[in-house]
Amino acid sequence: MNPQDTVTKQEFLDSLFSRWYPEPQMETIAVMQAKGRILAENQYARYDLPVFRASQMDGIAVRSTDFINGTPDTSTWIEGEDYVRADTGDDFNDSFDAVIMIEQVEFQKHRGPVLHLEPGQKITSGTNVAPKGSRLAKGEVVAYGGFTINGVTLSALISGGITEVPVIKKPRVGYIPTGSELIPPGSVPRRGQNINSNAPLVEDLLERFGAEPVLYDIVPDNKEQLFSALRRAIQETDIVLMSGGSSKGEEDYTTRLFEEQGTLITHWVKAAPGRPMSVAFDAGTSTPLINLSGPPAACLNGMIWCVNPIIGRWMGKKPYEFPRQWAVLDEDLHGPGMMEMLHTLYLYRAPDGMLHAEFTNRSLACNGFYVTSLGETFAPAGDTILVSLFCPSSDY
Repeated sequence: MNPQDTVTKQEFLDSLFSRWYPEPQMETIAVMQAKGRILAENQYARYDLPVFRASQMDGIAVRSTDFINGTPDTSTWIEGEDYVRADTGDDFNDSFDAVIMIEQVEFQKHRGPVLHLEPGQKITSGTNVAPKGSRLAKGEVVAYGGFTINGVTLSALISGGITEVPVIKKPRVGYIPTGSELIPPGSVPRRGQNINSNAPLVEDLLERFGAEPVLYDIVPDNKEQLFSALRRAIQETDIVLMSGGSSKGEEDYTTRLFEEQGTLITHWVKAAPGRPMSVAFDAGTSTPLINLSGPPAACLNGMIWCVNPIIGRWMGKKPYEFPRQWAVLDEDLHGPGMMEMLHTLYLYRAPDGMLHAEFTNRSLACNGFYVTSLGETFAPAGDTILVSLFCPSSDY
């Protein structure tokens, strides 16, 4: 490999995106199934709320004309004739036009209620009454397109009478683990074997990024079988990931297969682990084909910096952002300088409440990560760095 042929991560993505302009696709789904999906278009209320009018609080509804000359004698008032109960959000009989809050009403047996109004308090038509459309007007925007639907959004949509919503369709992303040395999870590895541990990692990240994972069985290092698996995935999914076979070993077929089946964009990237990584477009369908390195940390790195923005591009949105927080280094940080390096971290909260970071680069026993930038070579223990979190910050 000629080091000058190696590109930065941004150059890699720029080269890809300058040739690929996917159009986000929409689908309509039931509103109660839309949590976490991206709303494709603005949604508008289909009716007014309140539909006519409603009490703004618990209390009694009265006639404002009875209060023209001040507080009337209510000792002989009869419920249903001189007043009615009015609960928050409820309508009430049309003969009444004002509401007195329940805290100002003292109910008595066999007599009318006693009213405890404030000095100078006026009871006029509309007092404590929400008019038609005051909460929501027909045609008003209840949810904006382009935003991820959450519980608040669902409440607004349902209030507006919306039962189905258009959302951005999730891309189906196929994942093909390759390698004659791979064995399924639950198997006991023998000499020369590795467990296919990347599949759950890829599945989780694809779901975080907003995609629909499609996981395929392990394919051995056989060119014909790899070709068959690749063609099947291209037919069944929108984006294809193949893990393994990314370097230049005797059985590293994947990148060579990409070159034969489509337009190879680039191969070597200034990102570690996982430098030998390539992307191509299938010649017949323009489906993106991404070759991830096989080692788990390299696969993780490629998913974060490459697959995430590709999925965002497909959906017409920004890539998924991991929550970030400042953490104190428990040991010196070393970076190669000439490339960006992913460091997996064990993050924990010290008694003083500050987040601390320990390196776990030998494994994926981590709950966060940090990526050094180009030119970054060293940070001493005790410095703070801005780390990315795999878990909610409340878990640390």
